[in-house]
Amino acid sequence: MVDGRRIDATDVDRRRHVFRLPAAAASARIVSRAGIPIEHAVARDARELGVALRRVVAHRPGRSEALEAEHLSGLSGFHPIERDRDGAFCWTNGDAALPDSLWAGADGVNRR
Repeated sequence: MVDGRRIDATDVDRRRHVFRLPAAAASARIVSRAGIPIEHAVARDARELGVALRRVVAHRPGRSEALEAEHLSGLSGFHPIERDRDGAFCWTNGDAALPDSLWAGADGVNRR
């Protein structure tokens, strides 16, 4: 969501979603469906889980900036960091705020 409006991915593959953000945006959030695993008998996890992220990358002309999972956990809407065989990740709660410093003026943001 950018300034309260849905932004669809411009490119999607198995491990990456690409979103193009308008440079004049005032706010950006990762908003998704969310569920509580224990309510669906798939795990004993009572947290509301949206999407799992390993990093968020902003591309600007001439440079890129990444926030790894270790830096996402603790931000508004992100759960604490977890690890699996592929490394660190964190879940959103279905409505996670991206820090202005990451996306302001960016050409797009990748979610992986």
